[in-house]
Amino acid sequence: MLKLDCVLEEVIFIDIENMGSWKKVEVLKYKAATMEPEKEIFSFKDGASEENKRFKEFIEQYPVIYYDQDNISFKDYGCTNELLNLIELAAILEPYMKSFYLKDILKEISTLEESEKMKKTKQMVIALNCLLSRLWIREENVPLKNRLYEQLKRENIYWIWQKYLISPPLFSTELYNYIKLEGKRESVNKRIDHKALSSYELLLRNEELWSSEGFKYVYRPEQENISKKIRENFQKGERIFIEAPTGSGKSFAYILTAAICSYENSRNKNKEGSNFIISTDTKELQNQLIEKDIPKLLKTLNLHNTVKYGSIKGKKNYLCIERLRKCEKIQGKLVYIFLKRLVENGEYGDIENINYWAYSYFEIEKYLDEVNCDSDECNLGKCSKPCYLRKRYNELPQENITVVNHSLLASWPYEEKREINNVIIDEAHNLMEKAYDFFADEFNASEIIRLLKLVDEGKPSILFILKKLNANYGYREQVDAISIKNKTAEIQFNINNMFNEIRRLKLKDKEYDFSDEINNCEYEHKAFLNSLREPLQKLKNSIYGLYRVINKNLEDIVGDNKDKSSEYNFINNYIAKLKGAYDTVDKFLSIDRENARIININNEYANFILRNVPLSVGDLINERILNNAKSVAFLSATLRINNSYKSIKEILEQREANEYTVNPVFNIKKRTKVFIAEDIGDYRQKSYVEKGASLIFEISKELSGHMLVLFNNNNRRDAFKRELEKKIAGTDIEIHTSKKAIHLLKDRERKVILLGSKSFFEGIDLPGDSLACVIFDKVPNVNPKDPLFKALKAYRNVNYKEYNYSKVSIRMKQGYGRLVRSIYDYGYFIILDGGNNRYTINSIEKDLNGPNIKNIPSNEIISSIGRDISIWQQENLRMLLKDMKREEIAKNFNGIAKCNSLFWEVSNEKENVLNFKNIKNQVKVTFY
Repeated sequence: MLKLDCVLEEVIFIDIENMGSWKKVEVLKYKAATMEPEKEIFSFKDGASEENKRFKEFIEQYPVIYYDQDNISFKDYGCTNELLNLIELAAILEPYMKSFYLKDILKEISTLEESEKMKKTKQMVIALNCLLSRLWIREENVPLKNRLYEQLKRENIYWIWQKYLISPPLFSTELYNYIKLEGKRESVNKRIDHKALSSYELLLRNEELWSSEGFKYVYRPEQENISKKIRENFQKGERIFIEAPTGSGKSFAYILTAAICSYENSRNKNKEGSNFIISTDTKELQNQLIEKDIPKLLKTLNLHNTVKYGSIKGKKNYLCIERLRKCEKIQGKLVYIFLKRLVENGEYGDIENINYWAYSYFEIEKYLDEVNCDSDECNLGKCSKPCYLRKRYNELPQENITVVNHSLLASWPYEEKREINNVIIDEAHNLMEKAYDFFADEFNASEIIRLLKLVDEGKPSILFILKKLNANYGYREQVDAISIKNKTAEIQFNINNMFNEIRRLKLKDKEYDFSDEINNCEYEHKAFLNSLREPLQKLKNSIYGLYRVINKNLEDIVGDNKDKSSEYNFINNYIAKLKGAYDTVDKFLSIDRENARIININNEYANFILRNVPLSVGDLINERILNNAKSVAFLSATLRINNSYKSIKEILEQREANEYTVNPVFNIKKRTKVFIAEDIGDYRQKSYVEKGASLIFEISKELSGHMLVLFNNNNRRDAFKRELEKKIAGTDIEIHTSKKAIHLLKDRERKVILLGSKSFFEGIDLPGDSLACVIFDKVPNVNPKDPLFKALKAYRNVNYKEYNYSKVSIRMKQGYGRLVRSIYDYGYFIILDGGNNRYTINSIEKDLNGPNIKNIPSNEIISSIGRDISIWQQENLRMLLKDMKREEIAKNFNGIAKCNSLFWEVSNEKENVLNFKNIKNQVKVTFY
């Protein structure tokens, strides 16, 4: 039996378990590091003063180490002990961890397999021992001034853990042989000879190759066909649309093709054929490909040391070491130490990968605009810091597979490092809608105001940099600071004048922002929008005035010299922004049939945005993204509208591209049910939110959470959140709205309802029991007054019925697709407001390829959902047990269930009886 010593003396470990009306508190007390701890269990109820007294006497004034999620409050017990948050320690010492769940921390830093079955207090002891020991080992050869303790002192940051950071004299890890030491490489089994790679997609038939412990791979002919089509498309240098439903394995299929084709062409010195760009719509899918799917496949194919891969995003998605160092707002705070330690070696820095707990706890969002990479100021070619983005930038030329998102692909700012040769576009349906945004010009009043402040208030200011440049050239010119300040003030005056004009609008519905197309506006907006032309003209002219005077000052200072200094580049970028703002307003005020001109006004009149949106995006996609591409594959589960590729091929100008459709993989008609709640009513009615929230709450009680509710706008989501928070008060049901909380649905012990808006419609992979119900607030119809649609109707004769249904179909298929992604998936798909258009519902029913859509009352949904979920869960249990031998079940079942995201657990009740439990489901199996 493991003797559990502690690296610290005179400390308390505490675990509080809420048992409803009372609390169970388990305490481990270490008087000395190598002594056996004293253990006590306390039971607290209201008014239990004797137990309180006994508890206080036992813990004395020892520092108390607790796990953050216990939400400990010692005020309840009248204690004043020092409280030490174990997760906070883990976050500062190992900031790059993906998860700060205790079990995940242990998996990352400990080799002790049996720790998972230990009491929580003992797990905390092991975690503490590993965290501090790894720090002390790491800092053995680090200069004293660079050690964490000294950094905190130097930055004048007080941290409650600080005194425990210094390694004790003669410390040895002998007593703690379960510490996972850093730098040990994971061994990889060479499972395949490279000669076999010439089989390409035929490798997918080898079930033994792809199966692993706890995971039994099942061959799918559809997956092989997808991979084959992509390979042939690549080899012929063509373009193809492939609609592959969720669960068909399209991601794995295209990674297989990209990996093997890259390898084969690298061997043959064919550089063009040895690199692929994989573009996704969401950062979540981007991360999944890089962290899970690609490395797993490359290891299996023994290509992990041969095929190079990575992902890259826009600059603002990364932390900047230099801006972090200069940010006064963050200095002196623990969040500064967290971020500094995260980025200091250049191995981490992707903001998206910061752990959700740390992101919230340290309130990182408050500082992001001041510590992320600045798109204009960041010069990757000249940066000398150990920056993660710079590292990724310099790795691009050697990469075979680079994963990006659609937005970055549309602008592709890294052309000097990486050409776009072969492109695989996943979630390609998003190009139909988002391409309009990708290629739009935008004038944002708030951004311009921020730009103006840089003239005199920037650190450093535009005037300061101009004067510095002038000094570098021997003061050959006089910087015209007065003219620059006057022109800046003139722009500010004209922006204020615009705000005064805008306030005359007097919005009727202050819940939403105002938006309209200036040349095809609603009749009641016409006079108002026409009145904005004159102040916009003055604003445009004043922007040009500032642009001209700064540009002249720069030209006079530099002359014919080819200046490459950072000061010159900074001013040049500033001038380019002013010119861009001028051009956007100028274009907005002109009239042509090629662009929509859309104005957005904040509902509190705090900002206005002018957008010029091109209506022929297909030409721009071909010209700016795919112009030099040798092969392109467009993939998605939702490419066809009314069973046709016509719409997407016309919008993207890919009329000659090939097509391939994969039939549904799973029996979704038997594993899902689709309902419209007929008694919730129209979404505009006052009772809608209360009725809808009541249904969601009742379903959450039946399912113990594990629900995703999707909304067409944030205001409605927030209204539901407020109503649901009233209903869940006093329960253990949780409401979350952040996409970073998705992983909570995978936790068997937590009852989570996730409320999401448009960004949640895709990029969410929640297999098995993690997700049992998806709810739509309403059929996502396009408002006929949508500004972009009005321009398309006026200039391109676009029909509303077709335009609307193309959006509705994609959204509904996206939402429904969240439910079924593996053979073990199941669930309810519910629409709160189905509208009155039976044509739309019938069309949705056909496009979903699922069960019939039924209109039924809420109470019938509530009464049937628990029963149906139980049946599907028991079907999953039978599938799991089907291929398992009796003697394997007790040993392997829980691991296999967990690997497939199923909440079933087995225990031995008697020698010949196994007890299987899910959250609300129990099955006893007797063997004879």
